Amino acid sequence: MSARPGSKGAQHISAEEAAGLVESGMWLDYGFGVCQPDVFDQALGARMGDLSGIKVRSCITMRPRAYLEAQASGERALALNWHFSGYDRRQHDDGLCNYLPLNLGEWPDLYSGFIHRVDIAIFQVCPKDANGFYNFSASAS
Repeated sequence: MSARPGSKGAQHISAEEAAGLVESGMWLDYGFGVCQPDVFDQALGARMGDLSGIKVRSCITMRPRAYLEAQASGERALALNWHFSGYDRRQHDDGLCNYLPLNLGEWPDLYSGFIHRVDIAIFQVCPKDANGFYNFSASAS
């Protein structure tokens, strides 16, 4: 995982160190579908006993999320999804997930002026290419 922008020192941090940056009440973005951060999610799930009130935005969750599975109710974290997968629907029915209405063409405007600013965005991406760029693959949205 790349270090926090503007930080000095290490170029990479572990998933556990990245999850250690999360504080109660923060807004996190997990991204879209297959690019959701599986390793970070496991590390965040391990910390859920120390956190409360975090909100995680994502879209079409592809596999169970550790941060949700680590709680019996929504007292620690709430998932907010732009579009539901089957897993998201089950989490909604259990009171752990809410639907965020979305017209894809309005997505940039939502982030620039109408929704809570993200505190930490975490995406699973391909390794850097020869020019130092990351490929967001199927999750370029």
